[in-house]
Amino acid sequence: NGTGDASSWQLNAAVVGRSVTGLAVLTSDALGRMSGTVLDQNARLIVAAFANANPLAAEAYYYGCESYEVAKYWNYAGVGPIQDHLSTAQAHTGIYSVQIDPVTTGVKSGPAAAFLNTTGSGRYLFSCWTLTPTGFGAAAGVARWEIQVYTVAAQPLPVGTPITLDFPDTAGKWGYQHMMVDLAAVRAANPSTP
Repeated sequence: NGTGDASSWQLNAAVVGRSVTGLAVLTSDALGRMSGTVLDQNARLIVAAFANANPLAAEAYYYGCESYEVAKYWNYAGVGPIQDHLSTAQAHTGIYSVQIDPVTTGVKSGPAAAFLNTTGSGRYLFSCWTLTPTGFGAAAGVARWEIQVYTVAAQPLPVGTPITLDFPDTAGKWGYQHMMVDLAAVRAANPSTP
């Protein structure tokens, strides 16, 4: 009935953050691990959920390019906001996808985001769905994701070299691409970086 000595109770989970509509968007378990959700732009429906990461602190995020979603951390390195590069020509599960236009060799262009890991040693999964035409990528590195770890400072410095994930030839079908980003391993390989 909720009475008795408070020291007899063990906190199992706590709601740490709520949306403007009252939905729990951030929770903490008994060990202090955060879990969170990303809601649609009306803050009514869950679009994605993350365990052991805080999307409100930019530790994780999901963007599926749909009109009900908020791009939040995502922009487009190159010209214009990411919404200017959405296409209805192909889509994995909805109506839209990001179309990456060809650019001059050496020029970085495409979806870009900056995320923050406050623990400094976690392992994070980066994943996406890609669709490339048959014969794509005859030359290595024609298109790739590049993940750069930075120090947390007023003037962030890169830690090590970028982690890359080349886009494979998916033969005109959607393919799931993923890689683990192990921050402890990146820092261990670069001990002189603060």
